[in-house]
Amino acid sequence: MLNLSENIKSIQESQQKVHDSLVIMKYLNERKQENLDRMNEIIQRMLELDEERKRLIGGAENDNL
Repeated sequence: MLNLSENIKSIQESQQKVHDSLVIMKYLNERKQENLDRMNEIIQRMLELDEERKRLIGGAENDNL
């Protein structure tokens, strides 16, 4: 009987560890997605600024002609 009780306790501890790991993985995946979204926003803004820079340089070159 003691062996069965020990096995049940061991299984419950293992289940708790799996649950804890899943909670941590979910949290990390959410942070990863937030970081990817932020990186995409930054890249988009960089592309917009690069287009603006090209436009301004093109305008300045036309003024010099």
